Amino acid sequence: MIDKHYTPHRDDIKGVIFTLYEIITLDEHFRELPHEQQNAEALLQMEWLKHPKVKLNSDVEAFRSALDAWVMNRKSKEFKPMDTWVRWPWMPKPPLGPVLNYGPNGEVAGKEMKPVPVLIRKELVQMGEPYWDWERPASYRLGEALKGDAGKEVDMLPVGEEPNGV
Repeated sequence: MIDKHYTPHRDDIKGVIFTLYEIITLDEHFRELPHEQQNAEALLQMEWLKHPKVKLNSDVEAFRSALDAWVMNRKSKEFKPMDTWVRWPWMPKPPLGPVLNYGPNGEVAGKEMKPVPVLIRKELVQMGEPYWDWERPASYRLGEALKGDAGKEVDMLPVGEEPNGV
């Protein structure tokens, strides 16, 4: 399974290098490049200037030194496919869900069904779509219950709700 989906342009070493660069510099322009065009070795040769909004507990050189040591250690290891590797099934496509369409000026122009891994409640409300509201009762209701008589049963349902018989 691993060999069938392995892409040399998306290895973990390259991913760690680009991720650390983005964290330190807040420069995300490399994300726009296809993986084949992202050159991690060239990025390691560049000077990384810390973005003013970024707070680090060490200087950039310490992070670069740790990264260089990790990369060297990782590259020195030999990995071979093993018969004992867990063979996870490939991830299925996400189910269809409602998605807002926006016009050229940013206004909502409609909705359509597309594969969506996550549905956001705020957007479902905006589209008038149903959703399951499963919030717990407010914590102040627990305080009210604890103030009641010790042996007495106290109604913990939110105001206006009926028990569901479960």
